[in-house]
Amino acid sequence: MSERASNVVGGICGLVAVALLVGGFPFTGATPEPGASADDVAQYLSRSSAQTWTGIYLEFFGLALLIVFVGRLWALLREAEGEGGWIATTALGAALAALTVLVMGDATTMGAAFSAGRHGLDPAVVGGMYTVQWYADLAFGAVNAVFFAAASVLVLRRGALPTWLGWFALVVAIALVVTVPFGPGTTMEPPHILGFLWIVSVSVVMLVRRAALPAPSD
Repeated sequence: MSERASNVVGGICGLVAVALLVGGFPFTGATPEPGASADDVAQYLSRSSAQTWTGIYLEFFGLALLIVFVGRLWALLREAEGEGGWIATTALGAALAALTVLVMGDATTMGAAFSAGRHGLDPAVVGGMYTVQWYADLAFGAVNAVFFAAASVLVLRRGALPTWLGWFALVVAIALVVTVPFGPGTTMEPPHILGFLWIVSVSVVMLVRRAALPAPSD
């Protein structure tokens, strides 16, 4: 596949992935936060099963497309870093690890807790399962910080992408690290939103970019 075609595929997958992840949220809604009362958990579990599973399917497809985007981005970072580089590989590993944590958290807690709640399991028990999901999201952010930090280094030092995207990635990485000590909760949302905006920005650059990558410099 040509460089141009690869960028188009990566860019489209990145944009569609973010659209699906954001679009799935209104269907699933915000799961009860850690410490939520049994009544709040029971109220969430009363949502339409079709509505909830529609949101989950959208999110899962979005995560699948995000893997394609990450693969293309890794190729760009690796080419900019040059032969023998390890930072691009670190970025790839961190991104895949973060996505794995997110998928497992969603698959095991959203699905299991919703199904168990519909069959009469104590809402307090289900609330504990949702707490696990919130901590999975926290772990996702912590590992994701490594991805954004690695990407920032290669953009700023090797010109893998426009410089402003390197500074943008650095801001996201710092924001993710800063929010980890606060634990799971709404404080995690702003860095995740910034991360989505960064993915959209990189996707657009991939779609419009026609020039070759700069040659790696020492």
